[in-house]
Amino acid sequence: DGWSHDPLHEKAIQQLTSVPADALTGDDAAAFWINAYNLCVIDLIVRHHEKVSIYDIGTVLDTPWKSFHWVIGNTSYSLAEMQHAAFTAKANDPRLHFALADGTLSGPDLLMEAYRPEQLEQQLSMQATVFLQNESKGLKAFGTILQASRIFRKYPRDFESAGGADSFIRTYLPTLQNNATIQSFFEQNRSLNGSWNEDVPTEGATKASAEHQAFP
Repeated sequence: DGWSHDPLHEKAIQQLTSVPADALTGDDAAAFWINAYNLCVIDLIVRHHEKVSIYDIGTVLDTPWKSFHWVIGNTSYSLAEMQHAAFTAKANDPRLHFALADGTLSGPDLLMEAYRPEQLEQQLSMQATVFLQNESKGLKAFGTILQASRIFRKYPRDFESAGGADSFIRTYLPTLQNNATIQSFFEQNRSLNGSWNEDVPTEGATKASAEHQAFP
């Protein structure tokens, strides 16, 4: 596919080995781990020539988030460990759920630029807003009844710092009715996210792959 033929992708993967990730803190660390996670999800998909679902790469007991590893600095990390590192660096900010793109159609879309420490707050808020505005997988309102992403069902405690899922959603969709609440959730669609399943890389995808080299 397009990603596998992009020379910048392999160059970015190789560059991971030289990043002193353990020395990064705060937004420097958070931006790095988001970029690393997203890049390695793409790497996993293209290296296995997967065309249907990232879940087909692993098994029920041996998921792709835990069974594959990449060397970053001098340490080997799984996707689950990269995800944990991002949440640790950003004090469990719930917006990270919409920046860490897991490669599924029901998950967040890939931001077509690298996350950068100096822009991270703006980028995270933008990603949360864009995801929630997507009525096919983020949020759909029927008056005061909300149908929401399964992210809110799977990680309810992560949104407690924002006053709960309903309060978090109204922060980014202020036009919702004040008493609107989540009553149901979208079904999970494990198909590959379309932006990573193209025969020819888009301009945005190529740019994102190149900018992933600019790790903090």
